[in-house]
Amino acid sequence: MRTSPGRLPCKNILHVAGPEWRRDTSVPEAGDDPTLEEDLLWDAVTNVLREAKRMKIKTISIPAISSGIYGFPIHLCAKTLVEASVEFCKKNKSSGVKEIRFTNIDDRACNAFLMYFKEAFGAEDRIESMQPDETEVEGKIESKIFRSISISVL
Repeated sequence: MRTSPGRLPCKNILHVAGPEWRRDTSVPEAGDDPTLEEDLLWDAVTNVLREAKRMKIKTISIPAISSGIYGFPIHLCAKTLVEASVEFCKKNKSSGVKEIRFTNIDDRACNAFLMYFKEAFGAEDRIESMQPDETEVEGKIESKIFRSISISVL
C-alpha cells in the first residue's frame, strides 16, 4: 500500500506487513531450510521492491521489518532482507531501483545489517560506515533519527 509521506522528506511511503515470529519457532542453524516466517519476510521485501519497480522508484529505504514488536530475530531479519534484495536486483537488473538503504531507528538493528553486510560481502573498505541521517522537520534539524547502510545496484 502506498501513502503520502506527509511532512517526511520523501515522495512516497510503501507499507508492508511483516510476519510475526512465533514463540514456538526455533531459530534455524546454518544450512537449515528457511522457516515459514523467513519465507513470508522474503516475500514481503520482494513485493515492496516489485512495487518500487512498478512506480519507477530509484531509491528505497527498508527498515528492519518485523524485528520490533513482532519478535523476528534481528540477525535473521538482516540476513533475509539483504538476501531477498540482492536476489531481486540480480533478477531485475532493469528495474530502475538504483539504491536500497537498510535503515532503522536503533543501533541494534543497524549493527545487525552492518555485520551481515561484512559477512556476505567481505571487504570492509567497500562498505560505507553508517551515518546518522539529518532530517529537517518543521524547520529544525533532527539528527540521529535513523541510521542506514546502502546497497548500490550496479
